[in-house]
Amino acid sequence: MSGTATPLEHAPFLELTAEQLRAVVDRHGIRVGTDDVHRLDSMGIVHSIYALGKAFVLRVPKLHPYALADAYTGSVAAPAAVSAGVSTPRLVVFDESLDIMPVPFSIFERMHAEPLSGRLGPVPQEHWPIWHELGRQLAMLHANVIAVADPRGYLDAHERLHDPEPLLSDLEGNGYLGNEAAPWARDALRRLRPAVPPPDTFRRFIHGDVTATNVLVRNNTFHSIIDWDDAGWGDPVMDLVSLPLRVVDAALAGYRSVMPVDGDETAEQRILWDKLIGALARLRLTPTPPAAPA
Repeated sequence: MSGTATPLEHAPFLELTAEQLRAVVDRHGIRVGTDDVHRLDSMGIVHSIYALGKAFVLRVPKLHPYALADAYTGSVAAPAAVSAGVSTPRLVVFDESLDIMPVPFSIFERMHAEPLSGRLGPVPQEHWPIWHELGRQLAMLHANVIAVADPRGYLDAHERLHDPEPLLSDLEGNGYLGNEAAPWARDALRRLRPAVPPPDTFRRFIHGDVTATNVLVRNNTFHSIIDWDDAGWGDPVMDLVSLPLRVVDAALAGYRSVMPVDGDETAEQRILWDKLIGALARLRLTPTPPAAPA
């Protein structure tokens, strides 16, 4: 399987045999019994996740170029986040030998917590301390990671679309934006444009995929951030763009309790710019059909 023709979300997960799992734990000295090694449920589309007892998890990427690239990115980024003092699982092993399975695999500390996405709903007020702490953690990450050893260039470069006109013209010409929506979008972006700096004006080490799925909670409090597979360098506000708009104020307050955002006076405008560009770009994606009734 080359992985070049199949979209990542449709590529199959690797299903490990009992022999492969035993080879993993034996090689790396994980003292667990056979009954303590099993597949875990996951909302991700990149890795299959296996419990290695109560202390560790095994992450196995799909045999797909994008999944493999993500695994290598995470192997570089996760240790940097730990060194910055961020509450995140420690990478214990990254094995790229390919002699047990045809892909590199990672062993991480196991976090006994649940994704925030499972309890979001309308984001009740009691969840705001979670978002506030998330913002504080992101500020620690951005402040404390000054350089990362990345000789093979695995970390991602997070760029921003600065000229939206080709995107708008395409959406308008193909009927995705009508006579009212297109002028509104152009006017909104025109108003935000002065707040958007030239490329590389602000450059921090960022997580790159801060969603409620990647924020873990326990006992209704923030626990940790997981999944560093999209980490790299970019404008620090990009770590807030995937959050619901209704919680951005809480996350920014937590962030600013540590330090100002780079270009703080335009942080909210840059977030809105990226939100709007992202929403426009997604108009061209094939909608996901609703789940069948149970």
